[in-house]
Amino acid sequence: MFKMIANRGSGRTWNTCKYALEHNCDIIVAGYSADRACVRYLEALCKYYSGSYEYVEAIIGVKHCRVTIHDKKKDVDFTVNVYTDMSIKQNRVDISASDKPIVVDDIDQCFKNILGIKNLAGITLGFDEYQFDK
Repeated sequence: MFKMIANRGSGRTWNTCKYALEHNCDIIVAGYSADRACVRYLEALCKYYSGSYEYVEAIIGVKHCRVTIHDKKKDVDFTVNVYTDMSIKQNRVDISASDKPIVVDDIDQCFKNILGIKNLAGITLGFDEYQFDK
């Protein structure tokens, strides 16, 4: 299971994208500019891991971004969908039917945006082992 507690500016989004790439996960981000940043990070990660992954294309839409990546070791393409918290809040996307694992970047900000909370004082997180990778 991927868990990270780090300050802003410490590479959390990069590491979230890296985890999503390596484990074929979708991503939820806070805000519309963050989804485009994830697309750029996924492209850069494919270049960094050029022996393993190849960036195929990105489709940047209003509801979400879809990045297609080729896994060279398995010789298959897979897709990483990047959703914004506001698209979920406005019911423009439904992620509940997907069996694909999801990583959330900046979960405190996503939570505040989805629920409309201005003064979030704290959060607790409980994780079961089966939720991500076993």
